[in-house]
Amino acid sequence: MRFKKQQPDGVRPVVWIGFLATMVVGIISGCAQHPARFIDGVNDVTMKHKSRDAKAQRIEGWPCLRVDAAIRQHLDDALASDDVNHARAEALIFFNQAHELAIKSTMNELDRLDPAGWDELSAAYFGPSIEVDQQVREKIKALFIADTEARVWFFRRGVKSAKTADDIHDVLGPVAKEIEKPVKLQGRVSRTLSWAIFAIPSTLAILDIQSKEYRGDLDTPFDSAVRYTLDPTRSTLPEGQSAQTWDQLLAFAPTIVLEQPKEVTYDRSIDRIGKVVASDREIVEINPSDPTVYAYTRHIKIAGKPHTQLTYTYWFPEHPKLKSNDPEAGHTEGLTLRLTLNQREEPIAFETLYNCGCYHRLYPSADLEAAALQAFGKPEKGKQFAIERRVPWKFDTIVPKVVQTQGTGNRPVIRNRAGWHGIVNVAMDEQGHEDEVDSEISYTLRPYDDLEQLITPDGQMVSMFYDNGLVKGAQRLEGVFFTPAGLLSSGQPRQRGTQMIHWDHYDFDDPELLNKLLRLPDAPNPQSVATWTGQP
Repeated sequence: MRFKKQQPDGVRPVVWIGFLATMVVGIISGCAQHPARFIDGVNDVTMKHKSRDAKAQRIEGWPCLRVDAAIRQHLDDALASDDVNHARAEALIFFNQAHELAIKSTMNELDRLDPAGWDELSAAYFGPSIEVDQQVREKIKALFIADTEARVWFFRRGVKSAKTADDIHDVLGPVAKEIEKPVKLQGRVSRTLSWAIFAIPSTLAILDIQSKEYRGDLDTPFDSAVRYTLDPTRSTLPEGQSAQTWDQLLAFAPTIVLEQPKEVTYDRSIDRIGKVVASDREIVEINPSDPTVYAYTRHIKIAGKPHTQLTYTYWFPEHPKLKSNDPEAGHTEGLTLRLTLNQREEPIAFETLYNCGCYHRLYPSADLEAAALQAFGKPEKGKQFAIERRVPWKFDTIVPKVVQTQGTGNRPVIRNRAGWHGIVNVAMDEQGHEDEVDSEISYTLRPYDDLEQLITPDGQMVSMFYDNGLVKGAQRLEGVFFTPAGLLSSGQPRQRGTQMIHWDHYDFDDPELLNKLLRLPDAPNPQSVATWTGQP
């Protein structure tokens, strides 16, 4: 008896086609859907339209909270504490600061949202027929703030009513698990895998550069120089800033001495710092006719004690080509100076770097070095100073010199090379270089927030940065060379909170960075505490 040939086991082709079509439709419709909660939809739309604030980490399920490295320190301290009172205090600080950051970041994202994004948000949650004007925008922002305040109120209530530290941990634990990975750490593996064939040469190039990098004092006399100094009359208290914080930033605003060679191969305006302006949503420029330094403050704990860090950044129109096929050349270049203060508000450490994170240098105060010498004795093998630490399996930081802070001036003096623009010296006075200066220019101090809230000629608010933290239009050729090693656009300046240093071995915003890079004297030692933390 003959049998009809059977279809092979599995799904018939026509069934497969129908199944795939259903999947495609499902995916498309799923992508078009918005979260059920309006508060989640705000985050969803700002992400989709690329106005996200890269410096702030979101927390899945809790748009009322965002964190950065300093805020995360309070969360970690609360989770690690078995003392209910300490855990409660740290948890409340965490919720207050995380909520404040969520509001500030989200409001900035909404202010930078393009018209299509506003239309989508309004249509999804308030009806497609509503015309989105300024009144609608303000109402939507107010609704978001009110919703977050209610949700954070319940978090605070749970912490305040907790009987034990474990009860507080139960409130914090689910939140801690849902914190997204920082933008600066995302995509490293995929970049390496995508360029795997070049990963080894790229890594070997990094090792070769690191081994040859000069670790000593780079300062040499300039033929002539221009001096930039703070103009306090133009640096008035910005709206929304704390007067105490702003006064502190003004007090330590640096004097910037910039080399001025007799001859250069590029336009001299490139060696002038300026104000950051936005031509449109995608183009930012540096205006040297309006010299500006941008600054912000944060508070961290070192050895369990609160310390203030003051960060100053300034920008040049570009990094010129200083050699044929210069891989570092590109549009827009920025430098950073960060001061860590003790509890008497005296500088104990100075850090300098390009805004891309390259060429990080650490200058401890002479008092901090003296405390380390007393606590540890002679320097470790191969190190110049007692404060320097050898870090296994990572690149050590570079400490060119120590800074004498006693009996000197009141504000830092930083010296920059022309063209290359790198900071080659930090001191609290000009150290005999005063005669090199043949012109002086005043600058305005402005809050760093300005860089994230630029106004275009047609009145739109935009950021200097893409949604991944990189400065718009400032790519470098070197970024291609080091992508196979996992680095994100090496050499391209980036936003605060997204900077990695020493070839991505460290996070510049890690509150524990000084502990990791330096041999800090033990805080419980009364002598060392009095010496470098500033306690009486």
